[in-house]
Amino acid sequence: FRLSISVELIIFLGVLAVLIYPLEKPLALFVYLGYQLTFALGNYLVRCETLLFVDNRRLAQLDMAKQVAYLLGMGSAWLGYQIFAEEFGIVDKVAQVTLLHWPLLAIEVIIIICLLYAFRSSGNQATRPA
Repeated sequence: FRLSISVELIIFLGVLAVLIYPLEKPLALFVYLGYQLTFALGNYLVRCETLLFVDNRRLAQLDMAKQVAYLLGMGSAWLGYQIFAEEFGIVDKVAQVTLLHWPLLAIEVIIIICLLYAFRSSGNQATRPA
């Protein structure tokens, strides 16, 4: 739980920082460091997945789902930039990046809430008598 929530809180802080601070080199460094930290922590989470999913088919399904999610995320970002430019006339790249971080903030809040709920639910089930 601590590892998962740490990763999500670091991502949340990075998204929030983009919305609060000007997009300059210090912010880019902060976001990059956060990315590297979450990448390192994520490696531990991947290791946990391999231990939890001993069935190779389930692990393969999880890997495919993650790859599809990455592709959907990239496609959604591209579509967002296109909509900003073509539908709203927002062509300034800084404005586009900032606007795109609002839905990312909402998604990250939802992820954190779901994570808290999932671990709270699993903890309650584990302590209930059979």
